[in-house]
Amino acid sequence: MWTPPEFCPDSPARIARLIRENPFAVMTSMDDGVPLATHVPVIRRPGPDGPPADEVPVDGSILYGHMARANLHWHSLIRSPSALVVFSGPNGYVSPTTYGVTPAAPTWNYAAVHVTGRVRVIDDAAATLEVIRATVAALERGREPEWDLGPSLGYARRILSGVVAFEIDVLEVRATFKLSQDKPAELRQRVIAEFAASGRGSEAELAALMADVAAASLPH
Repeated sequence: MWTPPEFCPDSPARIARLIRENPFAVMTSMDDGVPLATHVPVIRRPGPDGPPADEVPVDGSILYGHMARANLHWHSLIRSPSALVVFSGPNGYVSPTTYGVTPAAPTWNYAAVHVTGRVRVIDDAAATLEVIRATVAALERGREPEWDLGPSLGYARRILSGVVAFEIDVLEVRATFKLSQDKPAELRQRVIAEFAASGRGSEAELAALMADVAAASLPH
């Protein structure tokens, strides 16, 4: 992924937070020269003390994921276990009208993390259930009320044969947070205000991210 220096994340925690907040990723791989892609929930593997904190770098960690057994993508992951997992954060189109200056050009603001790793397909019912448990716990965290898998555990075990879980050993992490850092502070604030008021897609979330990154760059 192309990452100009001015768009590099300001901390490893920024990368970890984007992955945690945007777990529905695109996993891509190659099989005999053919590109494959599947949309899957992917989380960082929890440890004995629970999920890793955002301050713990993603590099060198392990990701959990799962897909439908009917999806033949997992077969190719056994043959060719290298994969790229793409996590997409908030994004939005920036119109030149927002800048209020001429000349200007349109652009797109976004945040994304690319994780490259080695996949291990899990062929064990207990281990697969553990991936499901961890995924449910991660996605339910913070919801009111949180759903408890316990009462549905028997049902989960009955349908488990239709699921294939996997682990990804993270080998490389690349991230781009293109948030108007190349613009003067006044223009950046105009973009933030435009996104915050737009009501389109994830632009309000993008405005909040831009404001947070801008604040973090100020001298303390």
